[in-house]
Amino acid sequence: MESCETVRSDIVALSIRLIEEATEKALNIMHDDINRKDQNIQNSQQTISKVSYLPKEQMGNKTGKNFFSQLWKRSSTNSSKFFLTIPSNEQIALETFLLVWLDPHVNTSDENRETQVKLRKVLTCLYTFDNVTTCEKWLKEYDANEKLILIVSGAYGNQIVPKVHYLPTIISIYVYCLDVNRNKTWSMDYSKVQSVVSDTDELLKQISMHQNNLENVEDSKALQTYSLDIKIASYTWYNLLLEILLSSDYLPSSSTFREFIQILREYCSNDEYGSSLITTFEKTYDSQDAVLWLTNDTPLVRFVNKALREQDINMLFVLRFLLIDIHKQLMKHQANSLHVFRIQQMMKSQMDHILANPGQILTFNGFLFASTDKNKLISTMKADDQFETVLVDIKATYRPGVASFAVLSDINSDISKQIGHEVLFMCDSIFRIGSLTLRNSIWVLELTLIGDNDLNELSKMKEQLKCDLNLCIISDLLHYCEKPDKAIAYCQRLSNELPKQHALMPRINKELSKTSRQTNSSSLADVQFVVINLSSHLNDLTSVLLATLFSLASDSIVIYQNETKLDFSQWPNKIILLFTTTQFAATLKNVPTCVTIYALNSDDCNFEDPYHFATIQDLVDQLSNAIVQKYRLETCRYNQIGEPDKAKEQEMKANRVEHEIKKVYEQMKENSPKKPLHNIALTIIWLRPEVGDMESLKEVFGEYFSSYHSFFNQHTCHYYIVENEHRNDIFLIMNTSSEQSIANGFRQFSNVKNIYFYGQSTNSDEKTFDTRNDLYYRLTYDLIGHYGELGDNYQENDQLKEARDFFMNTVEDIEYDTNYSLVDTHWLLLYDDHRDQTGPSIAVEVAHAHLLKFIRTYHTLPDCQQHIRNNRQKTIKLFITNNKLVDWDNNADASDLDLKKLYIYCNTARSFADMKRWNGCYQDKIEDVFMYDELNYRLVYVGINHANEASKIFETNAGLYRKCLEDARRLCDALSDKFQKKKDMIDIKLSEQSTQQ
Repeated sequence: MESCETVRSDIVALSIRLIEEATEKALNIMHDDINRKDQNIQNSQQTISKVSYLPKEQMGNKTGKNFFSQLWKRSSTNSSKFFLTIPSNEQIALETFLLVWLDPHVNTSDENRETQVKLRKVLTCLYTFDNVTTCEKWLKEYDANEKLILIVSGAYGNQIVPKVHYLPTIISIYVYCLDVNRNKTWSMDYSKVQSVVSDTDELLKQISMHQNNLENVEDSKALQTYSLDIKIASYTWYNLLLEILLSSDYLPSSSTFREFIQILREYCSNDEYGSSLITTFEKTYDSQDAVLWLTNDTPLVRFVNKALREQDINMLFVLRFLLIDIHKQLMKHQANSLHVFRIQQMMKSQMDHILANPGQILTFNGFLFASTDKNKLISTMKADDQFETVLVDIKATYRPGVASFAVLSDINSDISKQIGHEVLFMCDSIFRIGSLTLRNSIWVLELTLIGDNDLNELSKMKEQLKCDLNLCIISDLLHYCEKPDKAIAYCQRLSNELPKQHALMPRINKELSKTSRQTNSSSLADVQFVVINLSSHLNDLTSVLLATLFSLASDSIVIYQNETKLDFSQWPNKIILLFTTTQFAATLKNVPTCVTIYALNSDDCNFEDPYHFATIQDLVDQLSNAIVQKYRLETCRYNQIGEPDKAKEQEMKANRVEHEIKKVYEQMKENSPKKPLHNIALTIIWLRPEVGDMESLKEVFGEYFSSYHSFFNQHTCHYYIVENEHRNDIFLIMNTSSEQSIANGFRQFSNVKNIYFYGQSTNSDEKTFDTRNDLYYRLTYDLIGHYGELGDNYQENDQLKEARDFFMNTVEDIEYDTNYSLVDTHWLLLYDDHRDQTGPSIAVEVAHAHLLKFIRTYHTLPDCQQHIRNNRQKTIKLFITNNKLVDWDNNADASDLDLKKLYIYCNTARSFADMKRWNGCYQDKIEDVFMYDELNYRLVYVGINHANEASKIFETNAGLYRKCLEDARRLCDALSDKFQKKKDMIDIKLSEQSTQQ
């Protein structure tokens, strides 16, 4: 005798097959009918109404409390809890100076929030802290190459300044307080304290003035002097790089404008003022006005200055469009001969070097502004205790090979005259040093503009570059100058810019590999995971999880028991992620900055603290996530340096960890305690969007996505997902021009739920779209399905309230199309909305809610009854819950007899049996009784027939006729997709059963 399970499987398989056959037949008839009718209206000149998707008012801008908005805001605050916090080269500051503000009320006081807006007009990047300990830790761990301006309150200043004053990253400190006199007393001992002020305007004025002086000082640091005797000087690679970027002979002619805009938007995402400037720049930028933008005091100027000063390879490529436009303007308005002057702050060591080595050459990395009015410049000179103020006397005569220069007013008459900003020299201008003398108490440095022809080695290299087009000459020079980081950045950028079939690609990939081996990089192979004193807290599940992780990554995990103290000086020079208890963590002293502690704090867990965990399962999950993230980051690194085999090896390790951990959970699911699910935010990422794409996406979907990001480089996007979106689900949009291998690289992430291809394509893939409307329609479709799936997960975990919230939002997203009110038959859906109850009858999943335009939804009985009474001339068909039918029976009214058919969906098997025997009101109207989980496909099925019938009524109205047919077609597609998934699931179960037998 066959087992019950076998019989059940056979019955289910047979049922699905019969439904599939019936559905396929119906779909074929429908598709044939729709295609035939499409031909009849192809030549119609009437306006065809567009297929609608969820409107803006349903996309996160509803009045009242928005559940999803609140959910995502909560989840995003805790998101860092799951990230492996390791510095990334992608996360760089675009300005030379950054602001840091420490104040207990920095983010809560209205006045302080207004001051933040004003500060961002001076410097875009502002970090705020309201806790001394957190701020101190951040300051000590921040990139040593960056320069910080610290603003601090009086009380906090007295605590933190003595602890951080020595840090080289801190350039200056401002004490912003109420009691100026008292705080001046203690601050006098610290030389970096520039001022103690209580007035906001005065604070802004002083920071702005000091920042301008600091910018000038940074310009002086970018001055490079070289001896003509050196055969290959370090200025050569930079000059040749600019030659490559400015010429159309070397790189494909692709604009980097969009990439630059995206970088700016990401950098200024929290700065309303900066964002508005970027929008203006994006909308009004014209290549003929490039120099005009360079003369305005905006974040753009600061970004450009830093990139040029520091010879930032990536940013120089991004700024290519601007460099080309400015160069063209300077060439067009080239001056013949000028005698100009400039005020320059210089370090005493620089001046000593110039005095000791006359006749050398000097280069300015960035753009060089100068003035023809010597006397006006001298009148602005101020003494400085730290730097010498020098009057630079420049003689420039144009000839082939020298840097371009022009009078700004000749280029654009709209450029306002500023002292010292009347003449502009192209970046990387080269000068021969004349004399440096003290005249009338003023240091004067004489310079003469020279060019390629004056520098034999540079001239030869340029000729060689033009002849053989060997772009790898830059990486060779960078290696010679011992700049391996810049070499790898340059080669990586070339690999992105050049076609894959380019003759230099094998050489570039080889260079990437060589550079990787030669560079002493802090790769994530140098991460050590340390587990200390957790054995007494482990249960059966977490013991198996930890043992599994150790077996998979034994080279990276060290486990200690019964430790009483740690000597960090004996530990290897690695990034350490330490997993322990809060009790043991409290005993640790002088913890190095390379150590990050994740602690079990089951007694009093602060969920806002990303490093404290309430349960041992959460802590072990964090260890698992961090290990997977380690492998993912190594995958990114190997892909970037052109070692796909090693990248694949790391990816396989990451996948294996995920697979084995998932298997442990499945095997021990019944015996393990259920724990609350973490709220999962939903992020959307667009890889290489066009102008207006992101703005349109945000306008339509609002807060239905927790965050929006766009990238122009797949490697950057890859890194971002690994480091910042590890616990969020992701929808990813790519251009149809992207290679399938790129998409496959993103499919490796379990949290990348959907990938969409957007643009013109012959590909018939269901997720390839050539219009925004079609793309948005599919996004909406998948959004609602995503919420339904989350609802299932919460329901399975007995978190019924959360499940109900997800499911009810899908029901409420049904948008009724009033055109269907003209049809003789009205379809209604009356569902439970008793949010204080539990059970699946309330949690109705309607994954295709956005397609059900034909049906009106009600959650109160009186409203539904009133609709029936007001439409007695219509044929009313109603989907209703068993609970609502019982309520209706208690309030039956003779005027409700116009109800034609009832479709009852039930919350439990017992309710299903009761409804099958129902002898109350409308028992003769009952068309069908079914379980709640069948509601979705039944609604879709009746919708197909209803939309098709409705189209017949509108045959004389091409717009409505086409719209009904489109509704029917999409419902067909949805039904087909649903049964395909059911079939796949049954195939999997049958396969598993066969394997077990």
